[in-house]
Amino acid sequence: MPFSGKLSLQEALQRGLAYNLGAVGLAQTVRQTGAQVTVARSALLPNINGNLSETVQQNDLAAMGLRISVPGFHIPTIAGPFNYFSLQASLSQTVANLTALDNYRAAQATARASQFSLQDARDLITLAVGGAYLQVLAAQARVEAAQSQLDTANAVFHQSSEQHTEGVLDGSMSTKARYGRSPNNSRSLRCATISPNRRSTWRDSPASLPTPAISYR
Repeated sequence: MPFSGKLSLQEALQRGLAYNLGAVGLAQTVRQTGAQVTVARSALLPNINGNLSETVQQNDLAAMGLRISVPGFHIPTIAGPFNYFSLQASLSQTVANLTALDNYRAAQATARASQFSLQDARDLITLAVGGAYLQVLAAQARVEAAQSQLDTANAVFHQSSEQHTEGVLDGSMSTKARYGRSPNNSRSLRCATISPNRRSTWRDSPASLPTPAISYR
């Protein structure tokens, strides 16, 4: 699957289900159990056998004791070659074979169990991928919120600085605005430090959401 740099939830789920080795192995098990059901069912079906043969034959009349001589006529002592075809068919059916019937039912139960195991594994993969995707979206939202708070604090600081320059605001209020934006700075830095790590995790663990797409840089 080519990767364009943005990952939606649908694409992430498709990648998780397609490349998870547990789901792939269980899918192969489902195919094997399906083949075992076919083999067990064949023991309950009628058996039809057919045979088609062709025979080419020559007969030595002298060896068979036939010696015919007619004056003025030549009668060959070899008859043939001549051929004939033979077609034979047979049908056999077991009336009651409880062992074969039990084997068939057991194979069906095993096939259903493997199918349920595969569905359970796919549900777990979907849950894990979706949860990880939502965590990345939440981390990205926290970074954007912290950045917005930082921009607001910077705007307030610049506004208070200009008002202090013009004499509208005293120095204590300007100093308060300067120190008031520091927690926002540190919070933005902490969120920005967490976000790249979460994003890098998505390079190896695919997941996605229908609406917002995650951009990798």
